[in-house]
Amino acid sequence: CETPRVPLTDKTAQYEAQTTLTITAANRSVVLDEIAHKPIVLTIVECVPKEKKAKEDKTNVAGQTSVDLLPLLRGQTTVSGCQAVYPPSTTEIDSDLPQIEFSIAPQNPLLSD
Repeated sequence: CETPRVPLTDKTAQYEAQTTLTITAANRSVVLDEIAHKPIVLTIVECVPKEKKAKEDKTNVAGQTSVDLLPLLRGQTTVSGCQAVYPPSTTEIDSDLPQIEFSIAPQNPLLSD
């Protein structure tokens, strides 16, 4: 899902996004298996204003983090937290990485009793 641009002030940005994903599949167990084994990847993209001759703004991946949805299959109704956003091309672990707060809550439980 793509979200609107947010201006950066003093190297911080605050943005609240909400989206709805509809997942349909012929085989529900395949979908649950995918949720159990594949995290959601949150990607932060930097938009650089276009140059005079360029047709579009330039975009760079500023960082990523992943969110494990397995707790939703273990009965939790919400997955939330605060995680580091890792730059795309670093091998060092920096203790001063930017953070992203998230909360994921399905409208209905993923598993029934």
